[in-house]
Amino acid sequence: MDIVLALKTSLKVFFIIFFGLTGARYLEKKGLAERLEKKFSKNLKALGIPDYMIFPFITAFFAGFAGEALVALAFEQKKIKENELIPCMMLIDFPLYFSFVPLLLGITVPLAGKVGLYYIGLQLTVSLIMTCTGVLIFYLRKKSSNRIKDAISHIPYPEKTEEKNIVKDSLRVSVKITVIVFTALVLVSILYKMGLINLITKAINHIHVPFFKPEMAPITAAHALHIAAAAAVAGKMVSKGLDPFTATLGMMWGNFVGTPIRGMRLVIPRYAGMFGTKRAVKLWCINQVYRALLVLSFIVLLSIIKGF
Repeated sequence: MDIVLALKTSLKVFFIIFFGLTGARYLEKKGLAERLEKKFSKNLKALGIPDYMIFPFITAFFAGFAGEALVALAFEQKKIKENELIPCMMLIDFPLYFSFVPLLLGITVPLAGKVGLYYIGLQLTVSLIMTCTGVLIFYLRKKSSNRIKDAISHIPYPEKTEEKNIVKDSLRVSVKITVIVFTALVLVSILYKMGLINLITKAINHIHVPFFKPEMAPITAAHALHIAAAAAVAGKMVSKGLDPFTATLGMMWGNFVGTPIRGMRLVIPRYAGMFGTKRAVKLWCINQVYRALLVLSFIVLLSIIKGF
């Protein structure tokens, strides 16, 4: 029965991710990012956002890593100065995270229900604060500086992806995530039957961390491995009576403690390829640590509101 349920849930994940990614990539191919740039560039410039960051900012809504690549290209063309890299990467944080919402919805909602929605909503809010911080830095610099606009050519639009490749790439990502989700669901079911989840909760009962409840521990630990594992554990624990709010905080804690792991495994190697190792470490240390502190602030604030 557990295998059948895991299979049904995994199929839901597959279809949500596949159609979400395909739709977003198709809109990108049809030139929606270019049209939005032309429509909103005046408003974005008024906030102090430089010309060379408008297209990367809008592109990141549809293809997050493409937005990062455009920032790297602008830096290579010397449009972006060394001391502007940090606010540039902060600026695209919200659109970048937004581009992964179809993927995150496909993973978390079928597994954890409204816990997944709460978690994504909180992470989007954190990303929005990151982006607003980048906007504020540029706005303050604009007010205090009369920097002359350079005449370097506009950042070229990225090449459009062939329609067949859009479907092929979406299918590849969807299958990969579906396999991970199915495996996580089956493992969580086995671990529950073995009593390991309850054992973890009991083992941490004697450890006191402010705003951290022992029942959050299995979710937090699972998140360090993969968000699908965390969502699977959260969904299972909620079905056994855990408060969805507590489960959401468990996922937020998992995001917080998993920051160093994600940095070493994903962020720093990606940044190193774009900006060099030294800059990659600096970017991660400042931007990701700032994000982690924002996540921790939300955990503390929500815990106080809830009365933990």
